[in-house]
Amino acid sequence: SFSNCRIHDISGLFDAVAANPHLHQIKYFFFNGNQKVGADEMAKFVKHLNYLADNAKTEKRKNKAKVCLYESIGVSGKGKALEMLFQTLINRQFPIKELSLAGSSIDRKPSTQFYTPSRGATAIIDFFNNASQLELIDLSSIECDKQDLALILKGMNRSEMLKHIHVKLNHIKKSEKDYEPLLAAAKAFLYTNMEKWESLEFADNYLTGFELDFLLSIFLKMPNLTMLNLSYNFHKDDRSVNHVLYKLHQLNL
Repeated sequence: SFSNCRIHDISGLFDAVAANPHLHQIKYFFFNGNQKVGADEMAKFVKHLNYLADNAKTEKRKNKAKVCLYESIGVSGKGKALEMLFQTLINRQFPIKELSLAGSSIDRKPSTQFYTPSRGATAIIDFFNNASQLELIDLSSIECDKQDLALILKGMNRSEMLKHIHVKLNHIKKSEKDYEPLLAAAKAFLYTNMEKWESLEFADNYLTGFELDFLLSIFLKMPNLTMLNLSYNFHKDDRSVNHVLYKLHQLNL
């Protein structure tokens, strides 16, 4: 993992990984929290992905390093770059089990119809519909319109490929009064198959006792929810939290 390493030239990282045969054996590669990956930088990474896909299916001589396909990827990307990434992962059949988009940025044009996802959100949803092995999705700190967030969560739930869902929504609120991401996520849950949600993370979201009470009313409708992360929330002076916490025993965690 090279996450949050303050790398300002992500292309240099991609060049280094591509040039080192020993790094062609890794199955987990996370580089979130550095320079946001644009289309030019992603073109380099896509070239490396194609190399891995070409050579993973080719028998190697004993003195050659083994080439593996990634099973876990973490990227902070922009809309066009994410489109390029997901199309490659789908076309080259990468067996992705864990996908982190933490810190990614997705723009939504004002002219986009309300119930239509933006191009970046559409690329993510398309990937969900082709990711038969995906088990964990990290949308923490994602920068996107509230409607795109709702549509991504709905698309995730409606995918026939995803049977069990573990989603991270940590730090989607950027301040105490930034209510829209939380409301968008909550509204999206209400229009999904509640049985598919098995693990949810809402850490570091400036949650109040009132917001927790609101979320719990939704979580209680998820019969298969077995893990809930609420770390780094609640102000020490928020006395309403204690009144709400007792309701947690109603969850089947």
